[in-house]
Amino acid sequence: MVSSPCSTGTVLPCDEKKYAELGERFSIDCHLSDIVAPKRSCPQIGECFDCRKCVIKNTDTITCSVSGSRPSVNFTFDAINMTHVTNTTTKIQYDNSSDTWTTSSTINIHSRSCNMSLKLGCKVEGNYPFELSDSYANVQLDTCSGIQRKEPRENPSSDPASHTAIPIIITIILLLVLVIVFLVAAGFIIKKRRELGNTDGIPQYETPLIEIEDKKGLLISHLENIYSGMRYITPLPWGKPIDIEQLYSPTTFVVTMQDGKEYTEASNVFLESSDFDSIKRALFKAELGNGKTTLQKYLAWQWSEKTDMQKQQKLLFFLEVKDINMGLAEALCRDLHTDLDINRNEILRLLKTIECQIVMYGLEAISDPSKDTRDHKMSDPKDIQIKRILAERIDKVYPNLQLLVTSSELDKAVPCFKQPYTEIKMKNFNKKQLDIYIQKVCEIYMSSNPHSSSESKHSYQDKVTTVKKHLNDNDLIENFRDCPLYMCTFIHILSLEGTSSAKIECNINKLSSLLGAVVSCLVLRHTQKQKVKEDRKEIENIERQLGKVSLEKREKITSCWDKKKLEKCIGKKNLDTAITIGFLKLTSGNITTVRFSTLSNVTFFHPWVQDFLIAQYTDLKQLKKLKQMFQNISDREKVARVLKFVCGTSEDTELISEIIEFSVNEKLWNVFIDCLHEVRDDLNVKELTKGNIKTALSTQDVNVDMLEGRYHQNAVLEFCNLCQANKITLTTMCFNGLVPDSFVKELTLPTMKQLILQKTTFDIDDTVTTLIEKATKDNSVETLRFLECTLPERITLSDNLRETCLNSKCKEATKLPERETVLTRENTNSEGKRCNRL
Repeated sequence: MVSSPCSTGTVLPCDEKKYAELGERFSIDCHLSDIVAPKRSCPQIGECFDCRKCVIKNTDTITCSVSGSRPSVNFTFDAINMTHVTNTTTKIQYDNSSDTWTTSSTINIHSRSCNMSLKLGCKVEGNYPFELSDSYANVQLDTCSGIQRKEPRENPSSDPASHTAIPIIITIILLLVLVIVFLVAAGFIIKKRRELGNTDGIPQYETPLIEIEDKKGLLISHLENIYSGMRYITPLPWGKPIDIEQLYSPTTFVVTMQDGKEYTEASNVFLESSDFDSIKRALFKAELGNGKTTLQKYLAWQWSEKTDMQKQQKLLFFLEVKDINMGLAEALCRDLHTDLDINRNEILRLLKTIECQIVMYGLEAISDPSKDTRDHKMSDPKDIQIKRILAERIDKVYPNLQLLVTSSELDKAVPCFKQPYTEIKMKNFNKKQLDIYIQKVCEIYMSSNPHSSSESKHSYQDKVTTVKKHLNDNDLIENFRDCPLYMCTFIHILSLEGTSSAKIECNINKLSSLLGAVVSCLVLRHTQKQKVKEDRKEIENIERQLGKVSLEKREKITSCWDKKKLEKCIGKKNLDTAITIGFLKLTSGNITTVRFSTLSNVTFFHPWVQDFLIAQYTDLKQLKKLKQMFQNISDREKVARVLKFVCGTSEDTELISEIIEFSVNEKLWNVFIDCLHEVRDDLNVKELTKGNIKTALSTQDVNVDMLEGRYHQNAVLEFCNLCQANKITLTTMCFNGLVPDSFVKELTLPTMKQLILQKTTFDIDDTVTTLIEKATKDNSVETLRFLECTLPERITLSDNLRETCLNSKCKEATKLPERETVLTRENTNSEGKRCNRL
């Protein structure tokens, strides 16, 4: 029962008499928002782990407790034999932070006898909305020293033995000296064995086999509890956890065997094959976001799905390696919870007698061990160092051990993990696998939507089509295919768009808004994982520092740094945070000799992430620097993308206007059109209809190219629609190079004097016909010209279209014969404006 205040919810019946003694602060009829079961399935007696069997030795005070429950739990704690036992007052404590209760009762034991045995019972009283069993424990006391003392003689000098006391004392001293010498020698040997590991194998264990089997059952139960939570993935920090069984989509593994043979296999097929089970040592290599964490969750899921008998036959451990000088059992005990009643010696016995699969990760984060001068002492001389396990095969010591190591794809090798081993490269999604992943994500979110109708199948297909469309419209699949950390986040954000689960405002039609949502998602995911959460302002400061560092060299945008130099610029903590979030990644430096780690350089996880962070940092002062950098041809595309992101993210209208005018004055029409596409909808019309912009459009040739990408196509289509809607007349518009058929079908031409297509190849006569129809519709285009174009052999025109062309200037431009319905191909050399890129 919880105290006031209580939130509304389910009414739990209470025994009024039973709780009346606890005080007025306990409500008899309290409304609870939810029910919280205690952390254990039974009251805990002392340090006992088992509910039924537990032995406690040599203690004067024993406590039984139930913690973390809502409502509170009542129980009786006493001994079956009440002799020498005193009960103390039961305590009930309320935790304001978690809104839960802790009930505890303490027994004091007093006895004058040397040996005593008690059986204690902690019995739950009453009914509760969760399962809770009773607990029992045995107490064994030995309060005597175990040595019977003799009464002293009244006259010691009369004892004949006193005459021989001196020789005996001398003998004892000599024996003590010998013992000390032996202990010093033994200590020196033990020290060396702890430092180097047990090089002769593990000696015989003292733990009986029957007890080991009992410990194995406790360990399996403990691992089941851990792995039941590991199987859930939270792709978006504000989204619900998703079971990996629903979300997992196979990728491709490139497997290189120890003999050099290489083959490819689907990830799920390989991990469930007998070949994988037979591998003793394997190295899984992948970049951040390419599935190393998913691999762990997949293995945990597969193990938790096994039968009890299969779990008994093979154990699974995950070990984050922080110090390769530690012993294996020491490291595993460190990661296991302290309430698990199992020691290092028992862990070692299990590793030796039972099949075990150990997944080690985090090796790339360890500094060079050769520079570590610390004197590491292993806690158990029978343990074996992780360094030795990684460096050599230890089949004689651990014949049933399967070692799996995960590491970065960028390391050509992990020198501390030495051959022989099988290498598995974890590849990105291919097109088919990506489609399957999109379908699974959409199905998960659609099925969890409470507003889904009977036409859910139709809605699901529409959702899949919409997600794919937005990915293609923003050129995300083409540019982020090799960056699954960002690619998968894009997919989840797009799949949630329009549902009640979407927590971040995002205009999925604007690339800058969509990329900003992904960056915010990665930052929020990072802050949720950290025990000490960084303030959002601290992360924003890191973003600004990275944008500033990128622009330090005036003549060129810096994209790659030496790790140590970047640490000096932004600080080691900020650098580590940027890497953890996913802004930066470590890369191989110009090192010819492979040392412990070759990751000496730092670069951005994706070039667009750098451009986005530069845009966040850009103001009017930095814009001047970007204008100067635009003169550098190699940086021109990158600067154009930065300007586009500034227009999409900045709230500074003066800065946006400056960029728009700069692109028009410099005749950078592709930059102008993309920037206009990124600004918010109410601002793009305002910028387009400014007097100086309208004058430039009506007097200058608008040259457009780079129509290979769908994003720029959409920007051009929007620009033409805006011009038509706001009655802006162009003097000349020129399309240079590739003009896709799909683009022509969607194109709406504004009013203009001349439309030029230059160096374009038309394979389909329908495309040319469509262009002529659009150009002659409502006399929107006075002249249509094809310069240095490749046209189909025969272009069939309808009678109406032929008549229209004959009565317009279209005839002069295309040299259409007066009495024919077929347009013959003609390679014209007539002079015309050449379209300039950007």
